Amino acid sequence: MFAERVKVLRKKLGLNQTELAEQLGISQTAYSKYERGLSEPTLETLLKLTEIGQVTLDWFLRGKEDSITKEDYPSMGEWYTIVDHIMNIDAVEDAMAAKRKIYIPIKQENLSFVIIVDEINMEGGSTAIHVGDYILIDTVKKPMPGDLVVLSFEGRQMIKKLGVVTNSEVELKNFNPDYPTITIKKQQIDRMYRVIYHQPIGRKV
Repeated sequence: MFAERVKVLRKKLGLNQTELAEQLGISQTAYSKYERGLSEPTLETLLKLTEIGQVTLDWFLRGKEDSITKEDYPSMGEWYTIVDHIMNIDAVEDAMAAKRKIYIPIKQENLSFVIIVDEINMEGGSTAIHVGDYILIDTVKKPMPGDLVVLSFEGRQMIKKLGVVTNSEVELKNFNPDYPTITIKKQQIDRMYRVIYHQPIGRKV
């Protein structure tokens, strides 16, 4: 039955209930009901489970052993280290050594990591970026005008769209039209990385 299969998958991934629930964008209480057979996930959550566990939907629904994804099944993603805050280079180095990871359904050759949108000033205004979402960041390729970037500026972590860049200044555009474009000195920026993927998590239940 589904309850047994989802528990098998979680243990195969080496995650506890809270960790897997976080990746699914639901509460641990809601997830625990799956393993106890008290409820079943929505189709959206079920598809997330197949992506995270790299198994087929058929395996979840019918439990056929031969439907489990084989080694030669094309992998669509990787596990990336999660960074809660990027305030300085030491924080980044510490995060790279951390064990907390999340599966993101894309492959990235450059050294990359994930941050969690954790403050209102990081939200995307009229865009679909909200507190709790995951943002995959490339630490190698230099951000270019027009790119979405995450930066640390005067102790604040924020998401902006990169505008004009000169030898000494950087133009940062807000998603929310109620807030004006700002221009700051390059030396005021602690860190700035290019965003390459956004994974909405949705509201906790």
